[in-house]
Amino acid sequence: MYQICQIRLRLNLRIIHLAVVLMLFAFSSSSDGQTIAIVGDSEITQSQLQREWDLLIKSQGADKALTDSEKEQLRKTILEKEINRQLALQFLDASGQGVVGTELDLLKRKVSNELKQRGITLTAHLMDQGLTAAEWEQRLKWRVGWNRYIAKYMNDENYENFFQQNRRQYDGTQLKVAHILIRKENIKDLASESALLTSVKADIESDKLSFTAAATQYSQSPTAKKGGELGWIEWVQPMPASFTKAAFVLKPGGISKPVSTPFGLHLITVLEEKPGNKTWQQTRKALREGMREFLFTWSVDQQREKTEVQILREW
Repeated sequence: MYQICQIRLRLNLRIIHLAVVLMLFAFSSSSDGQTIAIVGDSEITQSQLQREWDLLIKSQGADKALTDSEKEQLRKTILEKEINRQLALQFLDASGQGVVGTELDLLKRKVSNELKQRGITLTAHLMDQGLTAAEWEQRLKWRVGWNRYIAKYMNDENYENFFQQNRRQYDGTQLKVAHILIRKENIKDLASESALLTSVKADIESDKLSFTAAATQYSQSPTAKKGGELGWIEWVQPMPASFTKAAFVLKPGGISKPVSTPFGLHLITVLEEKPGNKTWQQTRKALREGMREFLFTWSVDQQREKTEVQILREW
């Protein structure tokens, strides 16, 4: 009788073990999903992009408010963001600054032990996060490697140099701006509307009409009656980032290319400029964020020149 119970116990344990293995296999297969893009030797999967989508929608509560064209643009943005992150990771590895080999093994072991102390297995953690082991490893490499890379450049000398090179963005400079707007709800075809604004820009620059007259004729903004004048803006407020970035590369009298924002499509001109008087010491926090963005863009551009990027399908 005792032997029969032992046999049954072993059989039950084997069945449980097999079920766990099958469950993990199914989890791994479903999490991998379709490969959407390949960056060098790294794959970007449907599940990776979907997680980014879910996080973004959850944080903004925007899913129901988005039009089909806006959803399509958001998908493109998320894919480009993930491609850029992969390029930055590969830049770190190629330049000998990434987290690889023994360091990566020790880091994985450390995180696993921290989870274990909280009574959580690594497998359970990955299932809870919806991550494959490879995706989890990449997150670790990014978190540690990227922060270590940028930390090398965050010092007073570089803060001051970056401030001098981008003074208008950080010293409190104000720009008086005007714009011509095609509202997003009236944009049926982005390419044709961009072409229209490009043509208007050419007419203004060739003195066929003034910016004020063009705004009165073409702008769908309430400011059209005032020749498109919006008032004064600074780098940190109050307009969307894409609008502000386009304005701050202009000198008074200059006109931007068509610029997309959540409001629609704009042509922007700078009417006047008031120089600021802040020092780099007063803007350290903003400088740090600006330098992070600059270093990321620079590293991505460096790696993109020598890395094949293949987009295999839409998602």
